[in-house]
Amino acid sequence: ACSKLTASHIWRRWSLNRFDQQRLLEWVCLDRIPLMFTHEISKISTTPGNKFLQEATNFSSFSLSRKQINSITVIRSFNSNDPIKYVLEEVINTYIDDESPLKIEFKDVSNVEEFVEAVNSCSDNILILDCHGNHGGEDSHGWLQIGSDRVDTWVLPVIYPPIVILSACLTAAIGGSHASVANGFLSKGSLSVLGTLLPVDAYKSANFIGSVLSRISNYLNELVKLDVPMITWRKFLTDFLRVSYCHDFLLSFRDETKIISHELYIELYKCCQEIIISRQECWYDNALIAMQEICGIEANVLDLEVQKLGLTETMLYSQLGRPENIIIDLTIS
Repeated sequence: ACSKLTASHIWRRWSLNRFDQQRLLEWVCLDRIPLMFTHEISKISTTPGNKFLQEATNFSSFSLSRKQINSITVIRSFNSNDPIKYVLEEVINTYIDDESPLKIEFKDVSNVEEFVEAVNSCSDNILILDCHGNHGGEDSHGWLQIGSDRVDTWVLPVIYPPIVILSACLTAAIGGSHASVANGFLSKGSLSVLGTLLPVDAYKSANFIGSVLSRISNYLNELVKLDVPMITWRKFLTDFLRVSYCHDFLLSFRDETKIISHELYIELYKCCQEIIISRQECWYDNALIAMQEICGIEANVLDLEVQKLGLTETMLYSQLGRPENIIIDLTIS
């Protein structure tokens, strides 16, 4: 059975699934692990007030078929001698084989004009930004480095796609103002932005995004087999973040504490994925029990090791906007 906490009951009763972005509530542990893994959540910014009211009262939704999210645009901007320029593309190619239904187009841009043109010509529902980024402190706008231009996503003459994934540092920065890169996308058309709270490593970020893309086809296919008729984009990302968190702590078990072998790591990771795919409410407790049966280490010992981890790679990312308003219809391909 799931652990029962008063805070959890209050949480369900009030149905609070969107947060004031200025507070990192997703890192708060209500039941041993961070809230972003125990609950399905997203964040909206309370400032500026007109945007907060607009997003908070937006209850409209629209549906996308699997085919409509299989086509993805990646806008990339790096100097020709930047060692990480092709990292994301190379890593994605290891996740996506020739039989994958995903069609991914990379567009290189070198200035703000080319960036605007690339965005406005994008007809896909998912846009990935691959570049450098930063915030402007508490009083200035965040920006993306597009060629030699520091681009403010708030002021461009564009309408952004509904789903944006940011492979850039500090796009929803802890130390930044409300005028973050991520919020700029939300202010001009996007419903869901996956942003970064802190600097991210290019290779780890590339693997994170490669996993998201792989999951778009593989995970949705598994849900179809289970006769699941639909899933919101927020639920999709929440389940992905849970799997990614399992990857984080299993890597720690293998490489740092060395309490499992590589073979056990693979088996335990597969086990965790199956539990999350089956949409079990008490997924974490069930995963601990299943891992105990496989590796022979008591569930409470594994739980304590997980709680010792602190900040993990997955926790650098945050769901922003209203991803629950995007519904993926699994009854049509």
